[in-house]
Amino acid sequence: MLPAFLLLATFLTLVPLIALFNRMTQAVNRVEQQWADVDVTLQRRADVTANLVETVHGYAEQESEVLVRASRARSMLAATTSVADKGHLLDELENAITGVLLLAESYPDLKAVENFLALLKALETSENLLLASRQEYNEAVRAFNTMRESLPTNVLSRMKRFAAREYFQASPGSGHAPTLGIRPPNN
Repeated sequence: MLPAFLLLATFLTLVPLIALFNRMTQAVNRVEQQWADVDVTLQRRADVTANLVETVHGYAEQESEVLVRASRARSMLAATTSVADKGHLLDELENAITGVLLLAESYPDLKAVENFLALLKALETSENLLLASRQEYNEAVRAFNTMRESLPTNVLSRMKRFAAREYFQASPGSGHAPTLGIRPPNN
């Protein structure tokens, strides 16, 4: 009788622990999936930036410093994996994009090029997608961090796999699409 009781007690103890572990694993996977979505959006934005730089480059070869800065910021953003570093590099890319767009202001013919206008629209779309992805990632981080700090899951969270995740924070104002100041030509 005693071995059966011990077996039942062990079973009743392990089942809830396994369920908690599985719930936390699902939360970790959600955070990682949301980060992957942010990363894809950042890559899309970087690709649009590269195309924008190339388009402007054709018109403004002599002003390459601005274009080099934008290309460098894009490359550094693509190379880093840290959430905090991506936030800081995103600011640098934002400044570089602003420089490219200001440079484009100097070339009225460029503002009428269909490819340039399509890239501006793609940049705006990328900014909106990035804002949404960042919000979804931060919500997943908040839910996970709350779960890992709550009883009884805080006991399991001491395991390295369940370390707190950091929020994706960019500088104030960087979550909004930059003001381009470039309008399509009047038809």
